[in-house]
Amino acid sequence: MSAIIDIGRIQPIAPPVRANPNAMNVPRTTMRSQDGDTVELSSLGRGLSPIASVSSFRTAWIQSIRAEIHNGTYETPERINETVDHLLDVLA
Repeated sequence: MSAIIDIGRIQPIAPPVRANPNAMNVPRTTMRSQDGDTVELSSLGRGLSPIASVSSFRTAWIQSIRAEIHNGTYETPERINETVDHLLDVLA
């Protein structure tokens, strides 16, 4: 038997999520500053706010990986072995 995976047997992943046409009708939170400026946040916006703090960490992490790739220090024998081991686990 060939070691190549028969892609005809692979099931497709879930279909993409479509935008909700009623997204403009979500509940909103209105905040007013002392100067009279207002900001409205939808429930979706409030739900996504924790991602902002994670986003800066992720950006720094990606920048450090890019720097390692640029410096030629990203591909180490340990990382390559770990990747191959993980790939073999997935294919087994």
